[in-house]
Amino acid sequence: GNNGGVEFLHMSPGDMALHHFKCDTDGNITEQPVAFTGPQDALTIIRRVIKTPDGGYLYSGVQLTGVKNDDILLLKTDDQGNTEWVKKHDFYLGDIDDGITVTGDGYIILARVGYTVGDLNQNNTDMALVKLDAAGETVWIKAYGSPAMDYSRSLLIDKDGNILIGGQSTTYYAILTEPVLLKTTVDGNFPEYAFPHPLLHPSGIVSTNTDPHSPIQRLTNGALLPDGGMVMAASLPHPATDEMRPSITRADAQGNVIWHQEATGNGAQSVMMKPMADGSFLSITEVRNPLFVNDYFVSKLDADGRIGWTKKVYANYIKDAVMAPDGGYLLCGMEHEGTGSTVRMLCVIKLNQQGDEQWKYKHRVNSKWIYGRSIQITPDNQILVTGSIQEMQSPISATYLSKLDQQGGLRWSKTFPRGTNMSVGNKVIITSDNNYLVTGYVRYPGESGKQDLLLLKTDSDGKLLWEKEYHINKMDAGISAIEYGGQYYIAGTTGQPEFGAKESFGLLLRTDVNGIQQGFSAFGN
Repeated sequence: GNNGGVEFLHMSPGDMALHHFKCDTDGNITEQPVAFTGPQDALTIIRRVIKTPDGGYLYSGVQLTGVKNDDILLLKTDDQGNTEWVKKHDFYLGDIDDGITVTGDGYIILARVGYTVGDLNQNNTDMALVKLDAAGETVWIKAYGSPAMDYSRSLLIDKDGNILIGGQSTTYYAILTEPVLLKTTVDGNFPEYAFPHPLLHPSGIVSTNTDPHSPIQRLTNGALLPDGGMVMAASLPHPATDEMRPSITRADAQGNVIWHQEATGNGAQSVMMKPMADGSFLSITEVRNPLFVNDYFVSKLDADGRIGWTKKVYANYIKDAVMAPDGGYLLCGMEHEGTGSTVRMLCVIKLNQQGDEQWKYKHRVNSKWIYGRSIQITPDNQILVTGSIQEMQSPISATYLSKLDQQGGLRWSKTFPRGTNMSVGNKVIITSDNNYLVTGYVRYPGESGKQDLLLLKTDSDGKLLWEKEYHINKMDAGISAIEYGGQYYIAGTTGQPEFGAKESFGLLLRTDVNGIQQGFSAFGN
């Protein structure tokens, strides 16, 4: 306020009327008029106010319409409280204003973008700086963060025009957030982490606009077709609710959309799209309920998008699927015991050809958490599953590998710890010599950013033949693997900075059959 006084806002309970008060140094309070009433069909919450160079005010807050997520609302008034303009900005799902300040040619907003009201587990909230012109129109927007949840809290501009952001970040998939301070130039730029290896442009990758009406499209994964096209699973925001909904799209080899449709069931997000041995596809979508009690919709479809059936199954986590020898289907993941999380069990679900559940196997070990991440059928028609096993809430885990018979009976299970580190298997394949190859990662909790790609090979009884780690850069991980021409090719990620505008780069690692590295390529821009 003027002369050492202060100004503050208040919204009346009930009618949510906005009041702007001024208090001088003697405690005398006067009210600054504000001629603004929000729309009747929306909840408007004004959270901040700044003085503008022309003597007026700029108010910022959020507006909720129906069941949609928050949008940022800006209200500009003159010095008498008369409304000059109102602007609403929908940047990315739910948006929340965390700071606003005046610049020489407009305004800067600090915002949380990507927030989802209904489900914290779907949140990939980032911090964002938004440059506005004097009329409240967007000039540019730049986002920063980690692959997990980030929260902006405060905004400052220093004497040189640099922008300072304070907040919290879930760095390197930590359970709890950590404080973060970011300094950018006046244009929102800052020195990005320099990846130390050559980057190849993924020229073979085409862009597919699955829905021209949706500005946000999250591809889950895709199944390659013989003609070079793909059937893809994605999550798009529903126009009426602003919540992510799963969809299925087929595109040709050039990325042109052939057909696009919403996935069946009332899933909240797409989990996977997997090709099956008979030429069909399995689409799996997730419905997340209170207390992390999940349902999944499993649909069988053909390459033209015709749905054969859709069935609901229960698990807390489903990660992979494969066709069973009898023409049915096998899913793997994890299930809690009861409504708590003291015991988390490997879960393998067998469906018949019509999608009906035939049996469910749960590998339970007291006070252990076991996650299934990849499932395969062995040449002798047994079931092979890899993932991870750890003590409840422990940062230490071991790669897990188990073999089941066709009825879900446990033949054996093996664990492969890496000292006091976190070891996880993401993918298992059957090699040409009928052994098993697992790829994943080993994370070092005591060393920031250190995570190496893991590759291990066992015989058909789960006996370890060799185990190797590969260090490319920060947060290396193997996600998938194939054998080709007597060598192993591992696809994964590398180069994830702790915090910034980029998240990671693609990685293709090549080894011989003994795990000796033959080379690698990193992809990105």
